[in-house]
Amino acid sequence: MGAMGSLHKDIKELYPVYLGYRPSSFYAYLAETIIQGLFSWMPGIVGVLARNVAYRLILKDMGLLTMILKDVDLRGCVSISLSDRVKLRKYVSLRCFDERNTIKLKYNVSVHEYAIIKAKGGNIVVGENTFISSFVNISAQGDVHIGKNVMLANGCRLETGTHGFEKLGLPMKQQPSCSNGIVIEDDCWLGAGVIVVDNVRIGQGSVIGAGSVVTKDVPPLSVAAGVPARVIRNRLDLGNQ
Repeated sequence: MGAMGSLHKDIKELYPVYLGYRPSSFYAYLAETIIQGLFSWMPGIVGVLARNVAYRLILKDMGLLTMILKDVDLRGCVSISLSDRVKLRKYVSLRCFDERNTIKLKYNVSVHEYAIIKAKGGNIVVGENTFISSFVNISAQGDVHIGKNVMLANGCRLETGTHGFEKLGLPMKQQPSCSNGIVIEDDCWLGAGVIVVDNVRIGQGSVIGAGSVVTKDVPPLSVAAGVPARVIRNRLDLGNQ
């Protein structure tokens, strides 16, 4: 039993190398691979209805009237929760690196083509009625919390985590990494190509201009832009004009 247990542990350590993530078990990997292989290619309403039934066997939770279009890639399905009326457009990718990392999309979240949401070391929660546009990339080494009614325009990137670089005699890729996470509060709008780095909170009702790089906290109701982003006005002032 000791030798078999050691062999099983060695095989599990190879999962990230060959699969890009660590499934909870080999059987979970087989189940999500086979079921998606059978159903992910199916076009039209027939495919949506078939996936709405079949994917309940592999996902942690799946709400009513969830719409998953063809060629969506889901990995680490036992850690992915989709609430009622969630919509995943073609070529979306949701990945949980292992069963300790989770992705939860709440009511009526819409994720568009080629968006990537990846939990690797942290958990991702997306609030109700939030819109995630095409080519958005959310990568969570720490926790990412996105509130309700948020809009992320094309090409936004949310990147938690950073590598140490203090030790000159050690390659930076071998130095410890850390992450404090990202919070985007309710009713925020991030323009096209906005980058948000680790340890940032964007306050409720804020607007971030296209192409900005957000490196520090943004107060509620702010309009911010630039590289690095800085607050250029408050929305309360706009209401008084």
